[in-house]
Amino acid sequence: MKRFLLATSALVLTTGYAAAEVTFGGSAGFGVQYNDEAATQSTLFSYAAFAATMSGESDAGLAFGAEINIKVEDNGDLGQDDTTVFVEGGFGRLSFGAVGEADEVRGLSDVGWDGLDADDVAEALTGDELGDHLGVSLSHNINYTFSTDAFSVSASARLEEDAGAVESTESFAIGGRYNFADAYVGVGFIQHSGETGTGTLDAPYDFDEGRDTNFDATVISLYAGGSFAGVDLRALYAQAETELDDGLFAETIDATSFGLSASYTMDALTISATYGHTEHENDALAGTFTEESFGLGAAFDLGGGAAVSGGIAQIESFNENSFNAAGTELRADIGMTFSF
Repeated sequence: MKRFLLATSALVLTTGYAAAEVTFGGSAGFGVQYNDEAATQSTLFSYAAFAATMSGESDAGLAFGAEINIKVEDNGDLGQDDTTVFVEGGFGRLSFGAVGEADEVRGLSDVGWDGLDADDVAEALTGDELGDHLGVSLSHNINYTFSTDAFSVSASARLEEDAGAVESTESFAIGGRYNFADAYVGVGFIQHSGETGTGTLDAPYDFDEGRDTNFDATVISLYAGGSFAGVDLRALYAQAETELDDGLFAETIDATSFGLSASYTMDALTISATYGHTEHENDALAGTFTEESFGLGAAFDLGGGAAVSGGIAQIESFNENSFNAAGTELRADIGMTFSF
């Protein structure tokens, strides 16, 4: 830590700008993960992450900066774990790089030490998550947000980076949130369109993997929650319609998801629970494909940036109507985390 502080001071002094600042931080953790459906059911896992935040201000009062995260997992290779560049002023905040999709007003809380993805089932339609089924990346790379004390509005988009790519996608989103007292409500909208490569679609969206497939999808989501006497509540509801066309056949998939997460903090102990449910209705296959998750977790703050946490979750994938059913997974983990 002393070396980090010295390096920070040196960078601040050598920039030549009084308002410029570079700060460093980090996190680390180790633990045990369990999945009864994995090839190796129990695994040891560790990670260390390094974060650098750069900020400055122009003579006219324009704030600017960047955030860089680097992570190493299981003593493996050094990898980039999101980088964001931004400018900010009275007009709002404009961010580039690893940005959030504007329709994800506020996600549910996950459970467990490293996250058991119990919240992902309810969030399967929002943000860039539909890309997991379509076999393409729908992550946005530009976001604009304007906020006041009670209200915030965001707009984001994915601007095509490689016109010669096999998979061509476009995506944009808007979202708004209103805060009152310790509670909030929000609404989001996102639209995706493009073309997937062959063999990339995931059930129940894969009706013909031998040809490129055009897709158009729209998702509307609603959010609500708040904090009351140590209890944090979050709720999410979303509806999506996805149209697929490979030139010979076409189909429409209507999907609905909802979820709820709750946590209660008493002194150093936090207990949390998450529930998620998603149904995909495929008109061509006349089937309903269901995902459902239950999760329970606990964390104990040891002070000084150290904590012990763990959780258990059951995740049920597509039911018997699916020709690619994944069944039910039981996941669990326990470990320690450290922040610096």
